[in-house]
Amino acid sequence: LVNFIKEMSFRGSASRFDNTNYPHDSPARLSFVMAKENNKRKEENKQIVKDFLERLKKYPNLKTIDYKGGARYEGQLSDSSVKVGIGAYFFPNQDCYLGEFNRDIFEGTGIYVYQQGDRYQGEVVLGQKSGKGTYYYSNGNYYNGEWKSDKKHGFGEYYYNKTAEKYVGDWKEGAREGKGKFFYAYGDVYEGEWKQDQK
Repeated sequence: LVNFIKEMSFRGSASRFDNTNYPHDSPARLSFVMAKENNKRKEENKQIVKDFLERLKKYPNLKTIDYKGGARYEGQLSDSSVKVGIGAYFFPNQDCYLGEFNRDIFEGTGIYVYQQGDRYQGEVVLGQKSGKGTYYYSNGNYYNGEWKSDKKHGFGEYYYNKTAEKYVGDWKEGAREGKGKFFYAYGDVYEGEWKQDQK
């Protein structure tokens, strides 16, 4: 299933929409495109969850636990009923985590699927996004790079689906900071220092 999680990264590639027949800055057009992108992400997420649960069935020592409040766990348990190995945890708000567990904690390689359409795929430490991973936003944007304690931290690329622009460079605690390049839609490139998300 770890290989399956890595394979899912290919499903989340950003797609540019065709603006040739409509003004790209028309509010009605943008609203339509964003809604369409959001629906696309949600359908991708549903399929990923479905495929994960199907593959999960091949693993040994599987159990299902329904918790008070509406949460549910499906996956491997130790003899002492500790979540360890591979499993899926569903939150009451319909978010879910698919992937590796270590002593009841989300840890290893995993996928966070959020009910609003966002998705994270990558490394998880103590339940937080840490290491290398990709975050797909419901509007078609994505960030691919390094994380620390649930924040973009290290080197990474952020792609803006609406404008087809991107930033590639250093991040610190969720903001662009350090050396980086910004590629504009009209072809210009800014390369230089960033601090607190500003050039």
